[in-house]
Amino acid sequence: MRANLRKWVDSTRANPTQHIKRILTEILLITVSKNPQLREGMYLKGGLLMGLGYHSERATVDIDFTAHVSDPAAFHNLINTGLNRALQKTINLLGYMDYGCRVQSIKKRPANRWPGGSELALKISIGIAKKNTNEHKRLLKGQCTTTVRIDLSFYEETSAPEEMTIDDSSIYVYGIHDLVSEKMRALLQASTRHGRNRRQDVFDIAWVLDQRQFTDEDRQKILDLLQLKSKSRGITPTKQSMGDPEVKSMAQKKWHTLKMEIGELPDFEPLFEKVAKFYNELPWKQ
Repeated sequence: MRANLRKWVDSTRANPTQHIKRILTEILLITVSKNPQLREGMYLKGGLLMGLGYHSERATVDIDFTAHVSDPAAFHNLINTGLNRALQKTINLLGYMDYGCRVQSIKKRPANRWPGGSELALKISIGIAKKNTNEHKRLLKGQCTTTVRIDLSFYEETSAPEEMTIDDSSIYVYGIHDLVSEKMRALLQASTRHGRNRRQDVFDIAWVLDQRQFTDEDRQKILDLLQLKSKSRGITPTKQSMGDPEVKSMAQKKWHTLKMEIGELPDFEPLFEKVAKFYNELPWKQ
């Protein structure tokens, strides 16, 4: 898999607000690619992977990673003590000398179970500002208003990642089977009391289904991973699960807000039907 990161950044020059956030995203991704510990420990997923790897129309400013590490506390310390220095090296490498870039905050979730619980995450905010401006002064104080949010999840069940080339280096990303199965798991989990609406997952899965033909082997891998990921969240998926009216209801909730990310909004029903059909056709044991 290859992504033209610089072209992706340059495509937003007409929109200064979006452009500066893409510069910040570029700086972060190159930083991860150039730092062996970050590169080995962070797998890109979510909307940014959809945009860069699968050329999705859905634009997102948040960045989702799974941390493939055995010690969340040590990885938190690595980020807390070394990320700012690594970001500065990347700024120098890419020639963005007029900008400053720094971590604004790192929050542990859930804070009361860190680092011994399950479903752990770090919520990281990184800011960017031009030097010699009032915004740069706010950046140095951790109060920058131009930021991207990073959601770094721990203890996610994953298979072997794929490698995505960016510029002259690469990062690890979710493979297609992990991507589809995790989004399916999220749709099912949304119907539980701990769930939240996942309208983007219907759009993303339908987009991938339009981009690729899935073999019987692909479908088996997706089902195996879906069952593995669901078990870790206390969910037991069945062939009938996607037919639960609550799953559809939560997927459709706030569907209209996707318009801010993709422009022209497609009808929900055909996309959900496409996803449900693919789900039902997985090789479920009768």
